[in-house]
Amino acid sequence: MPFKSRRRLPWMLGALAAIPAMALSLSQSASAASPAKPLYAFCGEQGCADGNGPAGTLLIDSQRNLFGTTARGGQNDSGTIYEIFQNADTGTHRHKVIYDFCNAAGCADGALPVDGSLIMDIDGSLYGTTSSGGPTGGPNGGGVVFKLTPNAAKTRWTYSVLYHFCQQASCEDGVTPAGNLTYFGAETGTPYDKTSALYGTATEG
Repeated sequence: MPFKSRRRLPWMLGALAAIPAMALSLSQSASAASPAKPLYAFCGEQGCADGNGPAGTLLIDSQRNLFGTTARGGQNDSGTIYEIFQNADTGTHRHKVIYDFCNAAGCADGALPVDGSLIMDIDGSLYGTTSSGGPTGGPNGGGVVFKLTPNAAKTRWTYSVLYHFCQQASCEDGVTPAGNLTYFGAETGTPYDKTSALYGTATEG
């Protein structure tokens, strides 16, 4: 046993000596890494045209464009849907509002996408929810499920309400949708097929 221990000792000492050097190397690599930088900074004031209070998680398409929502701001201070895209010539990222909520009379199109994560279907249309508004409830309505459909060039988007929730807290269909819409296959990253059921939750009703 003493003989075996003496033969292993140089290897063990060499391995132990390498640990501080390895740690130093990792530390240097970490310190040399570039700090994160924002792709876009939203306005901090109420009612900003580009929106404020980004909500939910970002959605990325096959061209690496990002889509998301803001809880407030926009033309009507009722939230926006926006796109972040990269300029092919400069490499910089640009922001574009593709929909302002509460454009319809009495906020029939919905308002305030507070938990506004989006999903995308196989044709590039976007789906989500708002926490208030709707055709029957006015500004204080129970919220909507919406669809935003692009033209072929994705330069113009058409908004439609798929479902509007009841305004009263006693409504059997629920009030104030919250959280993400989902569908079978969403966990694999497969786009929504446009025809199967969508699932979600409401906080009241």
